[in-house]
Amino acid sequence: MKYAPLSTSFFGISIIGFIVSVMYIPKLMGNSWAFAMGLVFLLMFFASFITMEKADPNDLK
Repeated sequence: MKYAPLSTSFFGISIIGFIVSVMYIPKLMGNSWAFAMGLVFLLMFFASFITMEKADPNDLK
């Protein structure tokens, strides 16, 4: 299986998005939206870790 290298901004957005989803979204939109958005950003975080370990950086060019 070939893995696509993801950018560092993808990694950063996943961390910031998860923190915002956990801290601020429940107050604004409710717990169900916070859970859904937190899950999406957590999956993004895991995807970035998988590509850090398995992808070849030379494929980025």
